[in-house]
Amino acid sequence: MLIGENQINEIFNEWLEDNGFDARIAGLEPDFGWYMSSDTIAYSFVVAEKFDKAFQRVCEDLGLNYEIDIFWLSFFHELGHSETYHYVDETAFLIDADLLGDDYYYHPREIIATEWAVNYINTNIDKVKMLMQMVRPAIVRFFTVNNIQSEN
Repeated sequence: MLIGENQINEIFNEWLEDNGFDARIAGLEPDFGWYMSSDTIAYSFVVAEKFDKAFQRVCEDLGLNYEIDIFWLSFFHELGHSETYHYVDETAFLIDADLLGDDYYYHPREIIATEWAVNYINTNIDKVKMLMQMVRPAIVRFFTVNNIQSEN
């Protein structure tokens, strides 16, 4: 675990708990993800430009009213999995993302999580901004103390 990761995790977990969510943070990983068995969310600082742009377009097509960084869209999408998984047939979780290509974002389990995320952001922008303000300094510190250069 890198210096500062615990602080980021704690801020996320506090916000999740304060806002009535059951999901918790698994920690920093190579990619965003939601783990159904533990109801935990992994976050990532890796930029995957091709996929990020496609995902951003899907969010915009679903009616996203705010300009939100892909990091936050991804976080709320993963939280959307936690909030909506019981609406999706279990077989929908048995997909190979590589086989779907651009259709991946429209797969039932993905689109319902993204719809939830877009709706949550649109109707709770003040809570979203509060989380962003709480986490941003910890992320900056994380990059600084670990001597990580950001491309952004």
